[in-house]
Amino acid sequence: MKIIIILLLIAFSVKSQTFTEKNFNVQIFNKKLCQKINKYRKKNNIDTLIYSKLSEELVSKVNVDKMVEKSLCYHPDVNFYDGRKIGESLFIEYYKKLNLNREYPEFDSIWYAEISAFTSKKFNNYDEMTEYFLNGWINSPKHKEILNTNFKLSHSGICSTYINKGKEGYYVSFNFIGMIVITNN
Repeated sequence: MKIIIILLLIAFSVKSQTFTEKNFNVQIFNKKLCQKINKYRKKNNIDTLIYSKLSEELVSKVNVDKMVEKSLCYHPDVNFYDGRKIGESLFIEYYKKLNLNREYPEFDSIWYAEISAFTSKKFNNYDEMTEYFLNGWINSPKHKEILNTNFKLSHSGICSTYINKGKEGYYVSFNFIGMIVITNN
């Protein structure tokens, strides 16, 4: 009985992890936001997304850093930092996951969508914060349309996210990448 109570307390404390500005952990936020979006998608019978650490570094973080730099929530153009190179890198990463031994071919393709947000609201824990962003996007018709994108025509739906604190509050970017890989079966 004591073990069950201890496990419940641990599960509750992990679920509702609190943070301050000093100990805010971007990776915990990223993981929780992706989990919430996948849970939402699964509940709505939409395929779930595969998290890409490379996309986080090459797309999401760069986008958020641009928003923080300009103190403006907007959709930076992914091509301004060499979209083709990003595509090649993401395909190479994905080919490794699929155990495909090949170079980046011209006929494979990639498409991209982004949802971003800003808030100056204060939060008590990661769950509250990620729920806030997800609900905001669900309640916005255009953002909801992107959240509900079905990747059935693509070989995979890859995602990444990043959050950073600017002078006025938090900026977040959630990126969707559809990858179409032509295979000879």
